[in-house]
Amino acid sequence: MVPLSKSMTGSLVKLGTAPPLPEDVRLEVTDRAAEQLLKIRDQSGKQGRAFRIGVQGGGCSGFTYKMDFDEVKQGDIIAARKDGLTVIVDPISAPLLNHATVDFALSLEESGFKIRNPNAHEVCSCGKSFG
Repeated sequence: MVPLSKSMTGSLVKLGTAPPLPEDVRLEVTDRAAEQLLKIRDQSGKQGRAFRIGVQGGGCSGFTYKMDFDEVKQGDIIAARKDGLTVIVDPISAPLLNHATVDFALSLEESGFKIRNPNAHEVCSCGKSFG
């Protein structure tokens, strides 16, 4: 994951308050998303690993989301636990993801993981980039 510099964070995302303390970082994972994430994790042979979500520089709006299954590392923040799934965030991504919701949609119009992020001031039309 590419770390964000302070200048990128300060110029693209205005938080309005101090960044949250690690124990204050919270994400919501919907039931549909947790079910899909557990299924993908287990089918890919990554049982026991956590779902890592982070932010990296890029995309047409400034930041993109990065998701993977990973081991919990020193400094990681546990942002949610649901149905046997642990969600971890790195400290740099935490302020940009605090209070976001990870959902999963499967319909004729859309499919895949969707992130509703109250910290995003701009979202590109594809939904994969924000600023």
